[in-house]
This record gives sequence, structure tokens and C-alpha cells, in this order.
Amino acid sequence: MPTSDSQTPDITSVAPPHAGLVQARTSPAIWGPMSGIAAMIIVIAVWTGFSLSARGLSHLNLTPADAALVRFGLPALLFLPLLKSRWPHIRRAPLSAVLSVFAGGGLPFYLIAVKGATLTSAALSAALIPGGSVLIVSLFQTIGARSKMSVPVITGFALIACGLLAVTMVSGLNTGITALSPLGTALVFAAGALWALFTLSVRQTGLDAIGVSLVQCLPSLAALAVLSSLGYAPIRLGLHNIVSAWPFILAHGLGTGLMAGLCYAFAIRKLGAVQASALGSLSPAVTAVCAGLFLGEPLTPLLLTGAALVSAGVILLNLKASKTHANPPAQAIKKSAATLHNF
Repeated sequence: MPTSDSQTPDITSVAPPHAGLVQARTSPAIWGPMSGIAAMIIVIAVWTGFSLSARGLSHLNLTPADAALVRFGLPALLFLPLLKSRWPHIRRAPLSAVLSVFAGGGLPFYLIAVKGATLTSAALSAALIPGGSVLIVSLFQTIGARSKMSVPVITGFALIACGLLAVTMVSGLNTGITALSPLGTALVFAAGALWALFTLSVRQTGLDAIGVSLVQCLPSLAALAVLSSLGYAPIRLGLHNIVSAWPFILAHGLGTGLMAGLCYAFAIRKLGAVQASALGSLSPAVTAVCAGLFLGEPLTPLLLTGAALVSAGVILLNLKASKTHANPPAQAIKKSAATLHNF
């Protein structure tokens, strides 16, 4: 278990008062990974909703700044009373790690991801952001451990890369609203790189899920206020369109803003950066199907094959990480992420 758990109590791990000695010893080993997987299932569902709803901003007459205000405003309002109790932990966290959490999971990531999603298909954005993230996270940790990549790891990387290429090709063959946009593709891949930075930095802060959410939201709102006052991030959300936009507000404010942020930070603490980001890469398959059902995006054999390849690569990487979890080389790979906050 990471040392950060000893610094910040985790209320979800408190055993019931009637639990016996044997249960107290065995439950954390069983429920820790299971609770992390359950949290990632929620995250995948929310990410799918984000990819689908981001394409509907123009129909609701909303801007990316409106989406960011909803995404970070509601969690900040809810967690602001808890800032006093989390502030000592935030002050003790490495500044570079805190800044990385803000950049990789706060306003910079969000604006880039939303803009990229509006310029390309939901399937492509869902594939490149988490899919590219798991590649970057795994590569950095493998390089940091200075160990040779095994055949299963190389195979997993290759499957994910081929799957991402297939999804990109599908968007390139389409015309109209789902056509491939070079700028949109570059933006969503950049968002994936930022999300990888967030994934690698969360554990290094030693913060719990609420502390991580405060680091994401409060600086994001301050930066958004500056950008809006300078005219770079216009905000149109008001009483005239808040009624029609309430499904979007629920999806992005409560879903992406609260549930996804808390559940993903919780999953990283329980599973580790590699396993959490790997499970997150299963979302392209879910998003591709939902985009075909709800947005009319083509469910072509190439698209389904690409999503399947990404999922297969994710499963292979996750199985490899699980098998080597107890071995010293695997521990070196996990600890290597601690050096990444220095660059």
C-alpha cells in the first residue's frame, strides 16, 4: 500500500465495529482492489457520457468555458468547507506534483479535451485520451525502472497502438461532422498526455480524493475567471439557457466533476497508476457503441476492431501488472513514478 494512505485517513477503509480479527486482516486485501475496480467502472461510465455530451455543446449554445465552469464550480462549491482540513496536507505536498495535478486534471486539460472533442468524433476522443494516457504512463514507468520490456508488455503496447490507429483511420474515412480533423486529433492526444501527467502525479501528492479535487477545481476557477475577464474564455451560461442545459450540467458537474474525479483518485490509490489508467482505456469500446447508438456515428467493422484491439491491449497490460505486483522489479516500476514530478 502507498505511504500516502498512512498520511491521510481513508474513510472508506474503516471496518464495521462488529468485524472480527480475521475479517479485519483479510478484508483490506480483498476489498481494496475490488473497490478500485468498482470505482473505475463508474469512471468509464462518466467518461463515456463526457465524450458524448461534449459534442452537444454547440446545440445548447454553450462554450467550453461554460462546461469548465460547471465541471469545476459544483465540486468547488461542495468541497470548499473541507478546504481547512485539507490545507495542511496540500501545503506539504510537492509543489511540482500539485501543479501537475492542476495541469493534467484541471482547466488546461479540460479546455483542450472539450475543444478537441468538438472537432472530431466521440469514438476518436474516447480512444486517444485514455488510450494514449495508458501508453505514456506505462512507458514512463518502464523507462524509469530501467528494465527491459517483456513480450506481454510489448504486445499490449502494440495492440493499443494498432487499435488507436484503426479508430483514427475510421474518422479519417468519414465525412461531415465525424470527419478527421488534424487539429482535433492533436488536441485530444495532447489531452491524453496531460491526463497521463495527472495519473502519475496524484499519488505523489499524498492527498485523498477530496484534496485532489480541491487542487483541480479551485485553481481552475481562478484561472477561468482571469481568462474570462480578458475575453479569452467567454461564458454564456445564464438563466436563459440553464433550463435546457440541465442534463449537461448534471453530467459534467456531478458526473465528470464529482464522481469521476473522486472515483479516479480513489482507484489510483487502491490499484496504482498503471492499473487505473489501463482499466480506463476500456472506455473506447463503450463509447464507440454508445456513439453509434445515440449520435449516429458509424459502427464499422474497422471501428469495432480498433476498440477491441485497445481493450485487448489494456487487459494484457493489466494482467501483466497484476502478476508482477508482488515482485521487486514491479515495485521498482511503481516507485519510478515518484521521480516524474521533478521534470
